[in-house]
Formats: sequence, C-alpha cells, structure tokens
Amino acid sequence: MPSDKRKLTVTQGFRLSPEEVLALRKVADETGLGPSTFARRAVLRAMGQSLGQSHGPRRTLLAREISKRLGMLGRVGSLLNQIARHANSGGGVDVDALREVRQEVERLTLALLELRGSEG
Repeated sequence: MPSDKRKLTVTQGFRLSPEEVLALRKVADETGLGPSTFARRAVLRAMGQSLGQSHGPRRTLLAREISKRLGMLGRVGSLLNQIARHANSGGGVDVDALREVRQEVERLTLALLELRGSEG
C-alpha cells in the first residue's frame, strides 16, 4: 500500500506497438513488477535519478499461482450458487450442472496438489 507521502500524481503516457507491449509485460512479469512500475523504474534509471525506496515485487510467483487457484474456486462457487438458486425456486437440479461442478472441484484439487508439490 503506498504511503501518504508519495507524490506520484502526474500520469505520462506513451505509445507502444502490440509486440512492444507483450515484451514489456513479459519482462516486467519476470521481475515481479507491473508494467507501469517496471517502465517508471527504467525511465528513472535512464535519467540517472534515484529509484527511491523499493517496495519489492508486486506479487511473488506463489502469490500469482494462489490467485489463479482462487479464480478457479470462484468459478466453482458461482456454479454452485446458480444450481442452488434454481433448486430453491422449485426447479430440479440439472445433473449436467452437478457434473460440471464436480469436474471443476477435481481440477481445483489437482491444481492445489500441483502447487503444493512445487513448493519444495
């Protein structure tokens, strides 16, 4: 979270080709920074200015992987909510919808096990 003392209030835009945007995102992601922060730091470095206090990478690889799994969990919750809403309104429960939820839960379980296995 940025401190109240930060004075970064001016936005400066510049144009890039689609290929340059992809390259910027790739390099920034490899450093754990967002594209804007990466570009700002590169500009300041090129101008010979101090980068100031470093706040570190935006998110670690583990945090990004956890975020992906949370997205999967959100999809499962959404599917379950749709099924419950339909059932509570007097409708029957769709077997295909339940099968889809089960498959999502299985994918999520495998993804979490894979993440756990890559820890150490």
